[in-house]
Amino acid sequence: QCTATDLELHLFSNGKWKKIATKNDNFLRQVKFKFRKQMAEKVKITVNSTISKCAKIYDVKIYE
Repeated sequence: QCTATDLELHLFSNGKWKKIATKNDNFLRQVKFKFRKQMAEKVKITVNSTISKCAKIYDVKIYE
């Protein structure tokens, strides 16, 4: 099972990365981050810990 347990969501804006959300102790396949509306040029997800030796991100959706 390739599940990420600890994740961070970062946005790139005005030339720098900013951490805007974290999820810890996740054991579900689907992870949702909720945060206030922001403008950004890039999105980065950092996986800090997994259940096994792998983590797979199958889909990323961003809604207004």
